[in-house]
Amino acid sequence: MVRLARVGDAHLLERAVFASSDLDDLLDPLIASGEALHEAKPTRSRDTLRTWSPVATAATRASGNVVWWVRGEVVRPSDQDDLTWSLEVASTRDGPWIVAATGEHDPDGSGSLSLQVTDVAETLGEENLLGELTVSYTDKGPDTERNAEYEVRDILASQRFWQVASQTTLIWNGSFAITEDGREWPGTVQVFHDTEDGGRATGLLYKEAGVPLAFQACWDSLGDTVWTTGADDIQESGSEAACQTPELN
Repeated sequence: MVRLARVGDAHLLERAVFASSDLDDLLDPLIASGEALHEAKPTRSRDTLRTWSPVATAATRASGNVVWWVRGEVVRPSDQDDLTWSLEVASTRDGPWIVAATGEHDPDGSGSLSLQVTDVAETLGEENLLGELTVSYTDKGPDTERNAEYEVRDILASQRFWQVASQTTLIWNGSFAITEDGREWPGTVQVFHDTEDGGRATGLLYKEAGVPLAFQACWDSLGDTVWTTGADDIQESGSEAACQTPELN
């Protein structure tokens, strides 16, 4: 799992772990809220509709232990129709309530959702998370690879995205220090990591707008770099023959 990878001196693996952590910060309140409703008995339960009255929810955040309230609704007209849902949160049982997330899930295992990151953060007493997170995913069951794409835009019109495939592959955008000048430059990276064999990265760096610099790297199971290569002044080290994982597509 990328999020729990052992990191040595591999800069790109370290950034992958940070990127996974950033995504978790956005999703954790939604996951905790969903789990609280799942464990609670619905207020109304019919063939086509389920609703939940306010349920107390708690999670450990960077600021400490946080408690909030959640209520929700799930609608599915029939087994052949999409399931739609909405989730509301509040800092107290009496509100004020805000619509934190809405989504839909179709019978073939695909779905999408929208999470109001700023509003949820304010409810939890946090100020450092901004924007709206949109998610699209495909989850066809435990025997198939699960894929999800995440994108968040904030009030400053900046954009971040993540793409996750199963537990081993992450694609995201960020800033990376992999050039000889030691500075951080924006780019997009794909990382694969396996606990036993280590991992690989491939991506594009932009020192100039519209001028991509391709690069590759790999590391061992301890998270130490064994090979890096790339265009222009991207750092060169080691040998590709030392990589234990295959070339990424």
